[in-house]
Amino acid sequence: MNTPATRKAADGAGSQSGLRDVMPATAVIVDDLRSAFGADEINAAIRDGMQGGERFYASEAGRVIGRPVSLDGRHVVCGEAMVLPLELALKDRNLRD
Repeated sequence: MNTPATRKAADGAGSQSGLRDVMPATAVIVDDLRSAFGADEINAAIRDGMQGGERFYASEAGRVIGRPVSLDGRHVVCGEAMVLPLELALKDRNLRD
């Protein structure tokens, strides 16, 4: 498959250190994901993205790995918007008890 990631990987920038240099913010996030979910799982997702799949998507400094997931019919919410005030969280917890 001729995705942007595989095209750019062919020019020598596909090595791990090359991508870390070009996509430093992504590298930090990937390291955190590996710590949280295990390197095997995250590496498999990145490989899928390098082959044009949707399990991993990153775009930084003109480099793209993977394909964005189709969001048809879905809503995207930023992380900060998902955090409940303490009072609401406690109220919800008490309703379940």
